[in-house]
Amino acid sequence: GGPVQLRAEWGVVRTPRGGGWFNVFTIRQDGTVMTSGYFSNGNLGIGPQTNDTAINGPVAVLADTCSALPCADVLTGVTDLVNTNTAVTLALRNGQIYTWGARNQALQGDYGFVRPNVYFPRLLPNSGGGYSALSASNAHALAIGPGNVVYAWGAGWRGALGDGVDGSSRNAPGMVTTP
Repeated sequence: GGPVQLRAEWGVVRTPRGGGWFNVFTIRQDGTVMTSGYFSNGNLGIGPQTNDTAINGPVAVLADTCSALPCADVLTGVTDLVNTNTAVTLALRNGQIYTWGARNQALQGDYGFVRPNVYFPRLLPNSGGGYSALSASNAHALAIGPGNVVYAWGAGWRGALGDGVDGSSRNAPGMVTTP
């Protein structure tokens, strides 16, 4: 069909975000993050679930203080959020970048490949602070950081990190410079 209004349970939505992995996220007026859709490798931030499960939300994304279920704490204060096609979600809160989902990409920071998925939001390692906006693609992300400068990290296929190297990988945001 066409556009459908979200049910009242979603609350007053400030920012709607479509998910790259068959899901949807919204940021409510108070900065609480809500989600619904296809669960894969922790991408929804709601704790461990069975992969390939449809989560019929809205369900609140759990807080970075959670480490196991049950957990009543929810992620609040979020100003921006992106979701990738590689089942990784990134959120911006208080100028810092939080991440959760599949740990098979450099987007998760120095956690490395073939490690357990991240089921609850965690601060992106070695990322610093002072960020004001996020963007992401399949396996790399961009952020506007201190001094209104662009930072990139993740997989650098086809030169996506702006460092002039095809196939490089970066585990933490690095400044994009021009020649």
